[in-house]
Amino acid sequence: MPPAPEARTPIATLTFEEGSPLRLKFEFASGDEVRDVVFGDPRSIEQAWQRAGHYLKQLVSKSPKQPRSARELQDALSIMLNAGDQLGIRLTDEDSEHYGEVQNAFQRSWPTWEYPSRDDIPVVQLVGHNTNYPLELLPVFSNRITSPLNNDGELAAATQRFLGFSAVIRRVAPGVSSMPELLRNGQKLPIQFFRFLDPDRRSRKQSDTSGFKQEQEFMASLSEVLTVDGPWPISPVTAEQVRQRLVEALFDPSSRLGTTTGPPAELAHFACHCETEGPIDDDYELRLSDERGEPLRVTLGQIRSGYVRLQGTRQSGPRAPVILNACGSSVVNPWSGLNFQRWFIKNQHRAFIGTQAAIPDDAAADFAERFYRFLLGGYTFGEAIVLARRQLLADTRSLLGFLYVLFGNDLLQVEVKHPRLLPASPVA
Repeated sequence: MPPAPEARTPIATLTFEEGSPLRLKFEFASGDEVRDVVFGDPRSIEQAWQRAGHYLKQLVSKSPKQPRSARELQDALSIMLNAGDQLGIRLTDEDSEHYGEVQNAFQRSWPTWEYPSRDDIPVVQLVGHNTNYPLELLPVFSNRITSPLNNDGELAAATQRFLGFSAVIRRVAPGVSSMPELLRNGQKLPIQFFRFLDPDRRSRKQSDTSGFKQEQEFMASLSEVLTVDGPWPISPVTAEQVRQRLVEALFDPSSRLGTTTGPPAELAHFACHCETEGPIDDDYELRLSDERGEPLRVTLGQIRSGYVRLQGTRQSGPRAPVILNACGSSVVNPWSGLNFQRWFIKNQHRAFIGTQAAIPDDAAADFAERFYRFLLGGYTFGEAIVLARRQLLADTRSLLGFLYVLFGNDLLQVEVKHPRLLPASPVA
Protein backbone atom coordinates (compact mmCIF):
# COMPACT_ATOMS: atom_id res chain seq x y z
CA MET A 1 0.00 0.00 0.00
CA PRO A 2 1.46 3.41 -0.92
CA PRO A 3 2.02 5.95 1.85
CA ALA A 4 -0.71 8.44 2.60
CA PRO A 5 -0.13 12.03 1.41
CA GLU A 6 1.66 14.40 3.73
CA ALA A 7 -0.30 17.23 5.29
CA ARG A 8 0.64 20.62 3.88
CA THR A 9 1.54 23.33 6.39
CA PRO A 10 -1.26 25.92 6.40
CA ILE A 11 -0.51 29.42 5.14
CA ALA A 12 -2.97 30.67 7.77
CA THR A 13 -4.56 29.22 10.90
CA LEU A 14 -7.60 30.83 12.48
CA THR A 15 -8.41 29.51 15.95
CA PHE A 16 -11.62 30.12 17.87
CA GLU A 17 -10.92 30.01 21.61
CA GLU A 18 -14.04 29.11 23.51
CA GLY A 19 -15.09 31.11 26.52
CA SER A 20 -16.76 34.33 27.35
CA PRO A 21 -16.07 36.33 25.32
CA LEU A 22 -15.34 34.22 22.22
CA ARG A 23 -11.88 35.02 20.84
CA LEU A 24 -10.37 34.48 17.40
CA LYS A 25 -6.59 34.19 17.01
CA PHE A 26 -4.61 34.43 13.75
CA GLU A 27 -1.34 32.84 12.70
CA PHE A 28 0.14 33.47 9.24
CA ALA A 29 3.00 31.91 7.29
CA SER A 30 4.26 35.43 6.58
CA GLY A 31 4.81 36.00 10.28
CA ASP A 32 2.40 38.95 10.29
CA GLU A 33 1.04 39.67 13.74
CA VAL A 34 -2.67 40.38 13.53
CA ARG A 35 -4.72 41.42 16.53
CA ASP A 36 -7.08 38.91 18.13
CA VAL A 37 -10.79 39.41 17.56
CA VAL A 38 -12.97 39.50 20.65
CA PHE A 39 -16.61 38.89 19.74
CA GLY A 40 -19.19 40.83 21.67
CA ASP A 41 -21.88 38.42 20.43
CA PRO A 42 -20.97 34.68 20.36
CA ARG A 43 -23.81 34.10 17.89
CA SER A 44 -21.79 35.86 15.20
CA ILE A 45 -20.60 32.57 13.72
CA GLU A 46 -24.10 31.18 13.21
CA GLN A 47 -25.30 34.53 11.91
CA ALA A 48 -22.49 34.62 9.34
CA TRP A 49 -23.37 31.11 8.16
CA GLN A 50 -26.99 32.15 7.76
CA ARG A 51 -26.01 35.31 5.88
CA ALA A 52 -23.85 33.23 3.56
CA GLY A 53 -26.92 31.21 2.64
CA HIS A 54 -28.78 34.39 1.74
CA TYR A 55 -25.89 35.62 -0.42
CA LEU A 56 -25.57 32.27 -2.20
CA LYS A 57 -29.26 32.17 -3.00
CA GLN A 58 -28.76 35.55 -4.67
CA LEU A 59 -25.82 34.10 -6.58
CA VAL A 60 -27.97 31.24 -7.89
CA SER A 61 -30.76 33.60 -8.93
CA LYS A 62 -28.36 35.98 -10.70
CA SER A 63 -26.36 33.28 -12.48
CA PRO A 64 -27.39 32.75 -16.12
CA LYS A 65 -28.09 29.11 -16.94
CA GLN A 66 -25.78 28.97 -19.98
CA PRO A 67 -23.69 32.16 -20.06
CA ARG A 68 -22.26 32.94 -23.49
CA SER A 69 -19.51 35.22 -22.23
CA ALA A 70 -17.68 36.20 -19.05
CA ARG A 71 -19.45 39.57 -19.04
CA GLU A 72 -22.73 37.84 -18.22
CA LEU A 73 -21.21 36.80 -14.87
CA GLN A 74 -20.43 40.40 -13.86
CA ASP A 75 -23.52 40.89 -11.68
CA ALA A 76 -23.20 37.50 -10.00
CA LEU A 77 -19.52 38.05 -9.24
CA SER A 78 -20.21 41.53 -7.88
CA ILE A 79 -22.73 39.99 -5.48
CA MET A 80 -20.08 37.60 -4.21
CA LEU A 81 -17.45 40.32 -3.83
CA ASN A 82 -19.81 42.41 -1.74
CA ALA A 83 -20.99 39.37 0.22
CA GLY A 84 -17.44 38.25 0.88
CA ASP A 85 -16.45 41.66 2.19
CA GLN A 86 -19.47 41.71 4.50
CA LEU A 87 -18.56 38.28 5.87
CA GLY A 88 -14.92 39.26 6.27
CA ILE A 89 -15.83 42.38 8.22
CA ARG A 90 -18.07 40.29 10.48
CA LEU A 91 -15.16 37.90 11.02
CA THR A 92 -13.33 40.83 12.62
CA ASP A 93 -16.38 41.84 14.66
CA GLU A 94 -17.32 44.62 12.23
CA ASP A 95 -13.91 46.32 12.34
CA SER A 96 -13.11 47.15 8.68
CA GLU A 97 -9.55 48.27 9.48
CA HIS A 98 -8.91 44.99 11.26
CA TYR A 99 -10.23 43.09 8.23
CA GLY A 100 -7.78 45.03 6.06
CA GLU A 101 -4.94 43.77 8.29
CA VAL A 102 -6.17 40.21 7.78
CA GLN A 103 -6.26 40.66 4.00
CA ASN A 104 -2.72 42.06 3.95
CA ALA A 105 -1.47 39.09 5.97
CA PHE A 106 -3.12 36.63 3.58
CA GLN A 107 -1.58 38.36 0.57
CA ARG A 108 1.92 38.24 2.06
CA SER A 109 1.44 34.60 3.07
CA TRP A 110 0.49 33.54 -0.47
CA PRO A 111 1.88 36.16 -2.90
CA THR A 112 1.44 33.87 -5.94
CA TRP A 113 -2.34 33.66 -5.54
CA GLU A 114 -2.93 35.15 -9.01
CA TYR A 115 -1.12 32.22 -10.65
CA PRO A 116 -2.98 29.09 -9.52
CA SER A 117 -1.45 25.64 -9.91
CA ARG A 118 -3.04 22.22 -9.61
CA ASP A 119 -0.01 20.96 -7.72
CA ASP A 120 0.47 23.86 -5.33
CA ILE A 121 -2.82 24.55 -3.56
CA PRO A 122 -2.42 26.23 -0.16
CA VAL A 123 -4.29 25.25 2.99
CA VAL A 124 -6.13 27.60 5.35
CA GLN A 125 -6.98 26.01 8.69
CA LEU A 126 -9.96 26.85 10.88
CA VAL A 127 -9.77 25.43 14.41
CA GLY A 128 -12.40 25.31 17.13
CA HIS A 129 -15.55 23.65 18.41
CA ASN A 130 -17.56 25.58 15.84
CA THR A 131 -15.87 25.63 12.43
CA ASN A 132 -18.89 26.66 10.39
CA TYR A 133 -17.63 30.09 9.36
CA PRO A 134 -17.89 30.34 5.52
CA LEU A 135 -14.24 31.17 4.86
CA GLU A 136 -14.58 29.95 1.26
CA LEU A 137 -16.49 33.13 0.40
CA LEU A 138 -13.89 35.62 1.66
CA PRO A 139 -12.07 37.66 -1.07
CA VAL A 140 -8.94 37.93 1.08
CA PHE A 141 -6.45 38.34 -1.78
CA SER A 142 -8.19 41.29 -3.40
CA ASN A 143 -11.56 43.01 -3.22
CA ARG A 144 -11.01 45.20 -6.26
CA ILE A 145 -14.00 45.02 -8.60
CA THR A 146 -13.09 43.88 -12.12
CA SER A 147 -15.37 45.56 -14.64
CA PRO A 148 -15.97 44.65 -17.31
CA LEU A 149 -14.90 41.00 -17.50
CA ASN A 150 -13.60 40.91 -21.06
CA ASN A 151 -12.78 37.20 -21.33
CA ASP A 152 -12.73 33.89 -19.49
CA GLY A 153 -9.16 34.49 -18.32
CA GLU A 154 -10.22 37.64 -16.48
CA LEU A 155 -13.18 35.76 -15.01
CA ALA A 156 -10.93 32.99 -13.69
CA ALA A 157 -8.46 35.53 -12.27
CA ALA A 158 -11.30 37.38 -10.53
CA THR A 159 -12.42 34.23 -8.72
CA GLN A 160 -8.91 33.46 -7.42
CA ARG A 161 -9.21 36.23 -4.84
CA PHE A 162 -11.77 34.05 -2.99
CA LEU A 163 -10.43 31.40 -0.65
CA GLY A 164 -12.82 28.83 -2.10
CA PHE A 165 -11.11 29.05 -5.51
CA SER A 166 -7.55 29.40 -4.23
CA ALA A 167 -7.17 27.30 -1.07
CA VAL A 168 -8.30 24.19 0.76
CA ILE A 169 -10.28 25.06 3.88
CA ARG A 170 -9.35 22.57 6.60
CA ARG A 171 -11.84 22.54 9.47
CA VAL A 172 -10.27 21.10 12.61
CA ALA A 173 -12.83 20.32 15.31
CA PRO A 174 -12.86 17.88 18.25
CA GLY A 175 -13.23 14.31 17.02
CA VAL A 176 -12.39 15.20 13.40
CA SER A 177 -9.25 13.68 11.90
CA SER A 178 -6.89 15.92 9.98
CA MET A 179 -4.34 13.16 9.32
CA PRO A 180 -3.62 11.80 5.83
CA GLU A 181 -5.76 8.77 5.06
CA LEU A 182 -6.26 6.50 2.05
CA LEU A 183 -9.47 5.36 0.42
CA ARG A 184 -9.03 1.70 -0.56
CA ASN A 185 -9.39 1.24 -4.31
CA GLY A 186 -6.83 -1.49 -4.99
CA GLN A 187 -9.15 -2.95 -7.63
CA LYS A 188 -11.89 -0.35 -7.89
CA LEU A 189 -13.25 2.36 -5.58
CA PRO A 190 -16.41 0.96 -3.92
CA ILE A 191 -19.29 3.45 -3.73
CA GLN A 192 -22.83 3.28 -2.39
CA PHE A 193 -25.03 5.26 -4.78
CA PHE A 194 -28.39 6.53 -3.54
CA ARG A 195 -30.50 8.32 -6.13
CA PHE A 196 -33.64 10.22 -7.06
CA LEU A 197 -35.22 10.18 -10.51
CA ASP A 198 -37.80 12.79 -11.46
CA PRO A 199 -40.89 10.99 -12.82
CA ASP A 200 -41.84 14.10 -14.82
CA ARG A 201 -38.74 13.66 -17.02
CA ARG A 202 -39.14 10.02 -17.96
CA SER A 203 -40.76 10.82 -21.30
CA ARG A 204 -38.55 13.78 -22.21
CA LYS A 205 -35.83 13.81 -24.83
CA GLN A 206 -32.39 12.50 -23.90
CA SER A 207 -30.99 16.05 -24.14
CA ASP A 208 -33.38 17.03 -21.35
CA THR A 209 -32.05 14.38 -18.96
CA SER A 210 -32.09 15.42 -15.32
CA GLY A 211 -28.89 16.06 -13.42
CA PHE A 212 -29.60 13.03 -11.24
CA LYS A 213 -29.71 10.79 -14.32
CA GLN A 214 -26.53 12.46 -15.57
CA GLU A 215 -24.73 11.45 -12.36
CA GLN A 216 -25.97 7.90 -12.76
CA GLU A 217 -24.67 7.70 -16.32
CA PHE A 218 -21.32 9.19 -15.32
CA MET A 219 -20.87 6.61 -12.57
CA ALA A 220 -21.63 3.85 -15.08
CA SER A 221 -19.05 5.26 -17.52
CA LEU A 222 -16.30 4.72 -14.91
CA SER A 223 -16.95 1.01 -14.47
CA GLU A 224 -13.23 0.29 -14.92
CA VAL A 225 -12.31 2.22 -11.78
CA LEU A 226 -15.53 2.24 -9.71
CA THR A 227 -17.62 -0.55 -8.26
CA VAL A 228 -21.04 0.97 -7.63
CA ASP A 229 -23.53 -0.56 -5.22
CA GLY A 230 -26.58 0.94 -6.89
CA PRO A 231 -28.10 3.08 -8.23
CA TRP A 232 -30.61 2.40 -5.51
CA PRO A 233 -33.53 2.14 -4.60
CA ILE A 234 -34.72 -0.41 -7.13
CA SER A 235 -38.32 -1.68 -7.13
CA PRO A 236 -39.99 -3.62 -5.71
CA VAL A 237 -39.15 -2.02 -2.38
CA THR A 238 -41.26 -0.48 0.36
CA ALA A 239 -40.58 2.79 2.17
CA GLU A 240 -39.81 0.83 5.34
CA GLN A 241 -37.31 -1.37 3.50
CA VAL A 242 -35.63 1.72 2.05
CA ARG A 243 -35.29 3.26 5.49
CA GLN A 244 -33.89 0.08 7.03
CA ARG A 245 -31.41 -0.73 4.26
CA LEU A 246 -30.17 2.86 3.93
CA VAL A 247 -29.49 3.09 7.67
CA GLU A 248 -27.74 -0.28 7.71
CA ALA A 249 -25.55 0.63 4.73
CA LEU A 250 -24.49 3.96 6.23
CA PHE A 251 -23.92 2.50 9.70
CA ASP A 252 -21.88 -0.45 8.40
CA PRO A 253 -20.11 0.15 5.05
CA SER A 254 -19.90 -3.62 4.47
CA SER A 255 -23.72 -3.79 4.21
CA ARG A 256 -24.98 -3.99 0.66
CA LEU A 257 -27.83 -2.12 -0.99
CA GLY A 258 -28.12 -4.71 -3.76
CA THR A 259 -27.94 -8.49 -3.57
CA THR A 260 -24.34 -8.98 -4.75
CA THR A 261 -21.29 -9.20 -2.56
CA GLY A 262 -18.47 -6.71 -2.61
CA PRO A 263 -15.93 -4.78 -0.52
CA PRO A 264 -17.02 -2.25 2.13
CA ALA A 265 -18.03 1.11 0.70
CA GLU A 266 -15.42 3.84 0.76
CA LEU A 267 -17.92 6.56 -0.25
CA ALA A 268 -21.66 7.08 0.17
CA HIS A 269 -22.96 9.26 -2.67
CA PHE A 270 -26.45 10.79 -2.68
CA ALA A 271 -27.89 12.26 -5.88
CA CYS A 272 -31.28 13.24 -4.52
CA HIS A 273 -33.45 15.99 -3.10
CA CYS A 274 -33.32 17.15 0.49
CA GLU A 275 -36.00 18.89 2.55
CA THR A 276 -34.95 20.88 5.62
CA GLU A 277 -38.02 23.00 6.29
CA GLY A 278 -39.94 23.07 9.54
CA PRO A 279 -39.14 23.71 13.19
CA ILE A 280 -38.10 20.13 14.13
CA ASP A 281 -35.10 18.55 12.44
CA ASP A 282 -36.40 15.02 13.11
CA ASP A 283 -38.58 15.53 10.04
CA TYR A 284 -35.86 16.79 7.68
CA GLU A 285 -35.70 14.25 4.88
CA LEU A 286 -33.69 12.80 2.05
CA ARG A 287 -35.97 12.26 -0.94
CA LEU A 288 -35.02 9.17 -2.95
CA SER A 289 -36.97 7.30 -5.61
CA ASP A 290 -36.94 3.99 -7.43
CA GLU A 291 -36.25 3.69 -11.17
CA ARG A 292 -39.88 4.56 -11.93
CA GLY A 293 -39.68 7.84 -10.04
CA GLU A 294 -41.75 6.59 -7.10
CA PRO A 295 -40.80 8.85 -4.15
CA LEU A 296 -39.23 7.18 -1.12
CA ARG A 297 -38.31 9.32 1.87
CA VAL A 298 -35.97 8.83 4.82
CA THR A 299 -35.89 11.36 7.66
CA LEU A 300 -33.00 12.47 9.81
CA GLY A 301 -34.94 11.24 12.83
CA GLN A 302 -35.20 7.75 11.30
CA ILE A 303 -31.46 7.70 10.60
CA ARG A 304 -30.71 8.71 14.20
CA SER A 305 -33.00 6.08 15.68
CA GLY A 306 -31.65 3.43 13.32
CA TYR A 307 -28.06 4.04 14.40
CA VAL A 308 -29.06 3.69 18.05
CA ARG A 309 -30.75 0.34 17.41
CA LEU A 310 -27.74 -0.98 15.48
CA GLN A 311 -25.17 -0.13 18.14
CA GLY A 312 -23.33 -3.28 19.22
CA THR A 313 -24.82 -5.42 16.44
CA ARG A 314 -22.64 -4.35 13.53
CA GLN A 315 -19.34 -2.75 12.69
CA SER A 316 -18.63 0.57 14.33
CA GLY A 317 -15.71 2.92 13.77
CA PRO A 318 -14.74 5.07 10.80
CA ARG A 319 -17.51 5.17 8.24
CA ALA A 320 -17.72 6.15 4.59
CA PRO A 321 -17.54 9.85 3.75
CA VAL A 322 -20.92 11.21 2.65
CA ILE A 323 -21.34 13.24 -0.52
CA LEU A 324 -24.81 14.76 -0.32
CA ASN A 325 -25.17 16.19 -3.81
CA ALA A 326 -28.72 17.33 -3.26
CA CYS A 327 -30.67 20.50 -3.85
CA GLY A 328 -30.46 22.25 -0.50
CA SER A 329 -28.48 19.44 1.16
CA SER A 330 -26.65 21.97 3.33
CA VAL A 331 -29.21 24.77 3.40
CA VAL A 332 -27.46 27.53 5.29
CA ASN A 333 -29.42 27.77 8.47
CA PRO A 334 -27.83 26.82 11.80
CA TRP A 335 -30.98 25.00 12.77
CA SER A 336 -31.69 23.10 9.55
CA GLY A 337 -29.38 21.91 6.79
CA LEU A 338 -26.30 21.90 9.01
CA ASN A 339 -27.91 19.15 11.07
CA PHE A 340 -27.19 16.56 8.38
CA GLN A 341 -23.54 17.57 8.38
CA ARG A 342 -23.35 17.54 12.17
CA TRP A 343 -24.97 14.12 12.38
CA PHE A 344 -22.70 12.38 9.90
CA ILE A 345 -19.48 13.92 11.25
CA LYS A 346 -20.49 13.28 14.87
CA ASN A 347 -21.15 9.63 14.02
CA GLN A 348 -17.72 8.83 12.61
CA HIS A 349 -18.26 9.44 8.91
CA ARG A 350 -14.84 10.63 7.85
CA ALA A 351 -16.04 13.58 5.77
CA PHE A 352 -19.16 15.32 4.52
CA ILE A 353 -19.59 17.31 1.30
CA GLY A 354 -22.78 19.24 0.64
CA THR A 355 -24.10 22.49 -0.75
CA GLN A 356 -24.70 25.68 1.21
CA ALA A 357 -27.83 26.56 -0.79
CA ALA A 358 -30.18 24.89 -3.25
CA ILE A 359 -28.38 24.17 -6.51
CA PRO A 360 -29.82 23.26 -9.94
CA ASP A 361 -29.48 19.51 -10.39
CA ASP A 362 -27.61 19.80 -13.72
CA ALA A 363 -24.98 22.06 -12.11
CA ALA A 364 -24.75 19.58 -9.21
CA ALA A 365 -24.07 16.76 -11.67
CA ASP A 366 -21.45 18.82 -13.52
CA PHE A 367 -19.64 19.55 -10.25
CA ALA A 368 -19.79 15.92 -9.09
CA GLU A 369 -18.24 14.66 -12.33
CA ARG A 370 -15.30 17.02 -12.01
CA PHE A 371 -14.83 16.27 -8.31
CA TYR A 372 -14.60 12.53 -9.00
CA ARG A 373 -12.16 13.01 -11.87
CA PHE A 374 -9.78 14.96 -9.62
CA LEU A 375 -10.24 12.57 -6.69
CA LEU A 376 -9.62 9.47 -8.81
CA GLY A 377 -6.78 11.31 -10.54
CA GLY A 378 -4.92 11.44 -7.25
CA TYR A 379 -5.85 14.66 -5.46
CA THR A 380 -7.08 14.86 -1.89
CA PHE A 381 -10.71 15.56 -0.97
CA GLY A 382 -9.89 19.18 -0.21
CA GLU A 383 -7.87 19.73 -3.38
CA ALA A 384 -10.48 17.97 -5.53
CA ILE A 385 -13.17 20.39 -4.34
CA VAL A 386 -11.02 23.45 -5.12
CA LEU A 387 -10.08 22.09 -8.54
CA ALA A 388 -13.66 21.08 -9.33
CA ARG A 389 -14.76 24.67 -8.64
CA ARG A 390 -12.12 25.99 -11.04
CA GLN A 391 -12.86 23.38 -13.72
CA LEU A 392 -16.61 23.96 -13.54
CA LEU A 393 -15.95 27.67 -14.10
CA ALA A 394 -13.57 26.97 -17.01
CA ASP A 395 -15.88 24.47 -18.72
CA THR A 396 -19.31 26.04 -18.16
CA ARG A 397 -18.67 29.59 -16.79
CA SER A 398 -20.55 28.56 -13.65
CA LEU A 399 -19.79 30.19 -10.31
CA LEU A 400 -21.94 27.65 -8.47
CA GLY A 401 -18.93 25.73 -7.22
CA PHE A 402 -19.08 28.38 -4.49
CA LEU A 403 -21.98 26.44 -2.97
CA TYR A 404 -19.99 23.33 -2.03
CA VAL A 405 -18.47 22.93 1.40
CA LEU A 406 -16.37 20.20 3.02
CA PHE A 407 -16.39 19.13 6.65
CA GLY A 408 -14.24 16.39 8.14
CA ASN A 409 -10.94 15.07 6.81
CA ASP A 410 -9.75 16.98 3.74
CA LEU A 411 -6.72 14.66 3.40
CA LEU A 412 -8.61 11.59 2.18
CA GLN A 413 -7.05 10.33 -1.04
CA VAL A 414 -7.40 7.23 -3.23
CA GLU A 415 -4.80 4.51 -2.84
CA VAL A 416 -4.50 3.87 -6.60
CA LYS A 417 -4.40 6.96 -8.84
CA HIS A 418 -5.81 7.20 -12.36
CA PRO A 419 -4.27 10.36 -13.86
CA ARG A 420 -5.81 9.62 -17.28
CA LEU A 421 -9.18 10.67 -15.80
CA LEU A 422 -8.01 14.20 -15.00
CA PRO A 423 -9.68 16.97 -17.01
CA ALA A 424 -7.51 18.94 -19.38
CA SER A 425 -6.06 22.04 -17.75
CA PRO A 426 -8.07 25.19 -18.57
CA VAL A 427 -6.52 27.39 -21.24
CA ALA A 428 -4.97 30.47 -19.63
